[in-house]
Amino acid sequence: MGDLVLDRLGWAYIGLDVAWTVALICGMGFLYYHCELPCIRIRRLPILFLGIIPLHIYGFVCVIGYVLGALVPCQAMFWIMSIYLPFGIAMFQTANSQFLHVASRQKQFAHLSLHSDQAPLKQEEAERLSSSHWRRILHGVDRADKIENMIVYIFIGLAVQLAITFIVFFGSKKFHPSYGLWDWNTRPSAPELVGMECSKGWEWWLSIAWQFFWAWIYAPYMLFKSRGINDVHGWRLQTICCCIVGLPASPMWLAGLYAPGMAPVNMYFIPPMWFSGTQTSLNLRSREAFHVVLLFTNPRLVCIFFMELITIGFPIFEIFRTHKLRQETLDTIAAWEKRQEFASPTGTNLSSDCSTKQSTANSSKSFPIKEAHSASRKSIDSQRSDLYTMAGLENALRTNAVPLLQFAALRDFSGENISFLTHLADWRRTWLHLTVSNAQHSRQQFIAAVSIYAHFVSPSISEFPINISHANMAALRDLFEEAASRIFRKRSIASSYSPTPFEEVSPDSGSTVGLRSGISLDVLGRANLNSVPNMTRGGYEDALTAHPIPEAFKETVFDAAEKEIKYLVLTNTWPKFINDAYSSSQADSGEVKERQDQNWTKKTILCASSNENFVVPLSHDPRLIPARLHTFILTHRNAMEKNLAEQPSLGGRPARNASIRKPLACGLILLGAVSFFSHSYVSDFVTRPRPSGAPISSARCPQASRLVPSKSTKELHEAWEYLNSDAFFNKSIEHLSGAVKIPTQSYDDMGEVGVDPRWDVFHSFASYLEETFPLVYKTLDVEKVNTHGLLFTWKGTDAALKPTVLMAHQDVVPVPDSTVNQWTHPPFSGHWDGKFVWGRGSSDCKNQLLGILEAVDTLINAGFQPRRTLVLSFGFDEEISGMQGANNLAKKLIKRYGHGGAAIIVDEGAANFEGWGANWAIPGVGEKGYVDVIVTVRMPGGHSSIPPAHNGIGVAAELISRIEANPYEPLLDESNPYLSLLYCGAEHAPEFPKTLKHLLKKRARQTCSKKGHKDELALEAAKAGPEIKYLFTTSQAVDLINGGVKTNALPERTTFTINHRVNIGSSVDAVLVHMAQLFTPLAKKHNLTLNAFNNVTETPSSITLTTRPEHLEPAPVTPTGPGTPFSILSGTTRALYGEDLYVAPGLMTANTDTRYYWGLSDHIFRYSMGWDREQEGLGRIHTVDEKIGGKAHSDVSKWVFGFVRNMDEADL
Repeated sequence: MGDLVLDRLGWAYIGLDVAWTVALICGMGFLYYHCELPCIRIRRLPILFLGIIPLHIYGFVCVIGYVLGALVPCQAMFWIMSIYLPFGIAMFQTANSQFLHVASRQKQFAHLSLHSDQAPLKQEEAERLSSSHWRRILHGVDRADKIENMIVYIFIGLAVQLAITFIVFFGSKKFHPSYGLWDWNTRPSAPELVGMECSKGWEWWLSIAWQFFWAWIYAPYMLFKSRGINDVHGWRLQTICCCIVGLPASPMWLAGLYAPGMAPVNMYFIPPMWFSGTQTSLNLRSREAFHVVLLFTNPRLVCIFFMELITIGFPIFEIFRTHKLRQETLDTIAAWEKRQEFASPTGTNLSSDCSTKQSTANSSKSFPIKEAHSASRKSIDSQRSDLYTMAGLENALRTNAVPLLQFAALRDFSGENISFLTHLADWRRTWLHLTVSNAQHSRQQFIAAVSIYAHFVSPSISEFPINISHANMAALRDLFEEAASRIFRKRSIASSYSPTPFEEVSPDSGSTVGLRSGISLDVLGRANLNSVPNMTRGGYEDALTAHPIPEAFKETVFDAAEKEIKYLVLTNTWPKFINDAYSSSQADSGEVKERQDQNWTKKTILCASSNENFVVPLSHDPRLIPARLHTFILTHRNAMEKNLAEQPSLGGRPARNASIRKPLACGLILLGAVSFFSHSYVSDFVTRPRPSGAPISSARCPQASRLVPSKSTKELHEAWEYLNSDAFFNKSIEHLSGAVKIPTQSYDDMGEVGVDPRWDVFHSFASYLEETFPLVYKTLDVEKVNTHGLLFTWKGTDAALKPTVLMAHQDVVPVPDSTVNQWTHPPFSGHWDGKFVWGRGSSDCKNQLLGILEAVDTLINAGFQPRRTLVLSFGFDEEISGMQGANNLAKKLIKRYGHGGAAIIVDEGAANFEGWGANWAIPGVGEKGYVDVIVTVRMPGGHSSIPPAHNGIGVAAELISRIEANPYEPLLDESNPYLSLLYCGAEHAPEFPKTLKHLLKKRARQTCSKKGHKDELALEAAKAGPEIKYLFTTSQAVDLINGGVKTNALPERTTFTINHRVNIGSSVDAVLVHMAQLFTPLAKKHNLTLNAFNNVTETPSSITLTTRPEHLEPAPVTPTGPGTPFSILSGTTRALYGEDLYVAPGLMTANTDTRYYWGLSDHIFRYSMGWDREQEGLGRIHTVDEKIGGKAHSDVSKWVFGFVRNMDEADL
């Protein structure tokens, strides 16, 4: 043992080691910082880091071998070279194997794309779904990660080698001369060669075998297997370089040990560079130069250095390339948006790489190849920018996703994104085609959604989980993780493809599921069995019968994730696909010719190559092109399957790039043409939500036909005539007038029911109802919930049908004594002047409550017996948040019918109105959120004769001024129903503003996130006035303020309350963050502590922000597509009021009792059914002179009469 050698050369080695290590750490940190990028996620950084850290430590020690000198004994060298170095090499090659593993596993997505059927699910096929079908669909998700298996096998092998090394070490006399069993036959010729001689002998054979296996057997194997892979990440090149640079190390090390000519070199640089401290006759300068030369020519060190440089450098380069590509794509889209107009371009030829001039139908002359390519290239640049847009991407996904899916899986290694989008689209189609909705179908939909989650989202189950935000991931995990854990085995998504180092098993092309059964509810009908989940024993039965469906589960659960993935594909995979297709189309030669197909009468374009044919018919009607192209794709599926089959397996022949590039190029150009000519050009990703799977049409606001009950009797016909008679009209007015006379006022400070005597007036109102509608009380089951809540149940004959729920509330807003004299007629007189009923509650909403009961009473008198149960739920404290009334009523109904147990809920809400030259009904399908922020300013008191510059009230005033100076920006989120109303107005209203129409068109062309930009459409729409503005703007209003107790005393505590109505697309948390940021500068200015929503008790000299406990997030938006209850409501409304009334989704700025019913149904509407065209406004609700027209009130009963019967006949 000797001392450290710390001369100039030694310090140089130390400096080199430190610089090398710091650079490596910085590179690893940079990769970790960008770990969410797709090109980095697929590399699995933990495996990558584990592959280079052991080798770096080995190289680190090698570099300072000169410094260590003789400090490292032969025994240590033996152990490190026998155990540590082989382990490091094995882990490095394991990291390289991730490339083959990902390529192999991604190939399943391309294979599945050719065994898919995108036809909509037919109802009879949905009804044939059985548990046996599901057992096949949910078969075998057993993902045993092969990379992890490799690590396990490495450790097993390492344990075996450790045992052998242990025996050799203690049994060899080389290391233990006193008790060793084997002689050391080789004797050192000189003391300075002890280290060299230590490295010789049979004791090292096992280490040499390990090194040769990984460097000279496994590395060439990987080179062989990777020859057919052509990825766009440079990952294959990285793997090849790593394999090649590792080849010289072991042979050169052996040469250094055993070649006599290496003896002079070894005196100063023994192969591992651990023993070089022996002094020689060389002077210091010569020795330093000799060491430096040897350092940079030593094969093992050079190999390790380049291995690390390649392993870290290639991904870093790819990160910069990804950012550049994304920015170029966004710049291209932005430039395109500036050039284009919303209208579909006219006069544009359907030109592409497969283009031709249109001639007469009888012409058979071939179009010259050179001319075709010349014509196509002229149109490429103009069409290429169009294809970069979200519209181009969505047309590709909608019309033929196979080329994009193949490219994503085989070259970009992101097949899970495209597969997720296509499977999600299939799943959504089933919601439309399952016209008969029952518990079994709902559960099948849920299990199908769980399958999507397990395959593409769950980090614990999916092999390639999609890259979505933590918030969206958490939301989906809360919904599905428990069910997925019960149904699927953890970390168990499997495929038949075996990754390196095991031989790959070729997929069975015939192993497909339900090729002719439509999409089927499994959502994986386009998958083969080898990639479908494996259920635990009894998992399917357990899932279908035992696992509850979460309350929040609905058709839109994946919407946020879909938006993120679409944007990711748009800025990552899609531009690569376009660029590759265009470069391929320009590089490859093709033959363009015309032919007349016997099955088509239209002329066709034939884009041909030696291996494949792609045909699409030309049509003068551009709307037919997508359907025709889809027909062609299905017709030529066998040809595309052949193309995929010709792609080599990872161990097959080299890929013929042209065989895949030409189909990709032709498919892309055709899709580009579709984008130009199709009325569906505008991306539905940036339009309002529509029912998934609905046919894409230029009409953004389809109107339901008038819906009249088909089943009628003489009695029902007479009942309808009675509802339209003067006798009913007069009786209805009398009923409403009597109800208004009962002052059922609810106050903010009401105590508990049974304690506060102000509740007692509701006893009188209940008695009035029972006296007025004795037949209703006799026929329906009547329950009183929390004393005053009224729950009527008219049981239907078919228990399988979900009930209809109609709502209203009994209470009214109080009338302040100071305003009584301002009323034209006394507020509780119920005065009828021949046109209006006057009084508090006449339009909010005793009219609706009475109208519902009158309609039910009329139905009973007509002998009507419902199939579908009808529930009437009347709360009594809606005006003060509904906590004691609607809250308890909803709980009772949810307990009785279960989550999602009601088919539809209709409560009070928006009224019909005239606007933009048309008549509109806008039933509310959503509500804004609600939060009250209480601000408390604490400042020192004192005598007002010696005031400070700012006291508590002054600071509060400054805070209020800052609030009002910083209102929320208008923002029309894609899910906001008002956006749908604008589209309806643009389509149907003759006086719709041209500026809004232009901005709608511009918005429809928007293809990427505009976060941080002002919403031009919202700003323009807001000019219509505050009533419109706050349909898509978070409102803030300081409603309460209190401070000071005496005129000559400074206020020590000042409070004010800010009421917020939270916009759709925002959240309560966003409001709280906004408030905290708004007040921070003022708190610093006045040297006050800001306690913002941190549950800290008020402190002296502070500003404290708190919220009331009853805050509420924006309500879920009700779906409004065809086949949903919205169509029943719309058809009923248009049947009563005429087809010149357009029905569009609406939004409530205030909150109704429905806030407690979210769990009972996904189909909640807030709608005032009555309409008097001569009455303007909302009947002055909540203010002086509240009133309602007699016709509007009587029409409520007519609407309910028809709606109950229409719902009774609907299969929902």
